[in-house]
Amino acid sequence: MKSLLLLLIILAFCGITAFAQPKTVDSKKIMVTAAAEPPVIEKIKTAKGMLVISNEPGNYFSIEIKGKNVSSLPGAPLRFRVDGKYLEITLHDKAPFSSKTDKIPLTDLEVLEAHRQWYSDQIEKTFGVKLRVESSPLKLFDDRDVLAWSFPMPSEAGYKHLKRQVYRSFVNGDQVLLLNSAWTDEVAELKVINQLLWDTLRTLKVSDKPIRVEATVAKPK
Repeated sequence: MKSLLLLLIILAFCGITAFAQPKTVDSKKIMVTAAAEPPVIEKIKTAKGMLVISNEPGNYFSIEIKGKNVSSLPGAPLRFRVDGKYLEITLHDKAPFSSKTDKIPLTDLEVLEAHRQWYSDQIEKTFGVKLRVESSPLKLFDDRDVLAWSFPMPSEAGYKHLKRQVYRSFVNGDQVLLLNSAWTDEVAELKVINQLLWDTLRTLKVSDKPIRVEATVAKPK
């Protein structure tokens, strides 16, 4: 029962931040999109958990969420409960974060830092408090940039059982892919949440053409 209550608290927090997201960045009228809608996104049960396949033109990828008990949560297309832990995958248009004023393209890491700044700014505006954001760059196995960032939940937010929001972001095509989880009273150590995000991100496979589900899925026995 306590675990369910904590998940409801996290869902409420995520609903607030999602509602707060603007349709412009730095006053530019550029749409920032939420996660792609089905049937572009498919979720398939597998022997190891759940496979997410995106066949949005120009952003073909798959990512597997591993766990003994993986189920979808309400409120967003890619929101999950993974062995009692919260996980959400969100996609944002990269364009608002990808150009300097002199038209020189940013590196992927610079794009991710700009995206993190925008996203955390919206949360600060929602709660009316300054966040203590901690951020560090990582590398995927193929030497691609990942930004790891997180912040402790401010007491002013009122979510006393929610200790820290944790994120991993990655540039894929013309989108920023954002993984989010939360360290709560139900999870003994922060490293459990970090491991969930890292294990999920390591399964990411990108493609230059649509992904055939039947050729990808290892069905549960």
